[in-house]
Amino acid sequence: MKIRAIKIGSSFFLHILLPVAMCVFFFVSAARAFGDEIFQAIDADDINTVEVMLDKGKDVNMKNDFGITPLMEAAAAGSVDVARLLIDKRADVNAQDKDTGLTPLINAGLMRHADIMRLLIEKGADVNAKTKDGTTALMLAAADGFEDIVRILIKKDADVKAVDNGGHNVLAWAERSAKPAITRILKRAGAKKIKNIEAVPKGSISKMRGSLQGRE
Repeated sequence: MKIRAIKIGSSFFLHILLPVAMCVFFFVSAARAFGDEIFQAIDADDINTVEVMLDKGKDVNMKNDFGITPLMEAAAAGSVDVARLLIDKRADVNAQDKDTGLTPLINAGLMRHADIMRLLIEKGADVNAKTKDGTTALMLAAADGFEDIVRILIKKDADVKAVDNGGHNVLAWAERSAKPAITRILKRAGAKKIKNIEAVPKGSISKMRGSLQGRE
């Protein structure tokens, strides 16, 4: 997985989204540097090695010293086949880091892995899980412009009225995607604009991922 870092003046970015992104980067980096070999294999998208380790008794829901599980790693790294294998081996799709609130689904959303988001939702991931900053998978999908994922999340009863710790709801996040269709979908599902809350700056999520590229 590659990590990108940015410079942006938005207080929302600095106080909410950046800490979440840095947590994902920290966890993935820590898994590589200090984690079990299975994490290194996942990061390399080496499904054969991962399968051999699991067949030899490796706990599919183990956590390293930083609280990350193999599925959380695969979701952040974008390893679809590995994620599917882990789920087939009974990985917990709702594993959540107690310090940050990150889950496999939120990791996949933050790192823009729509295919893994779709897989996790199909396998029963909690669509309303929140990070400690109040970010949900629906907010990330809306910001990323993933119209199909937004529809799927709503069908799975994702909360369209959820508000993050900065006071932004999913409509404020959706404005970042510059896709009016997503806003219409959300409004039809019951989302309403919050008065006196500034919209999340358009394009800031892509700039944030400038911080998540270039590090391995």
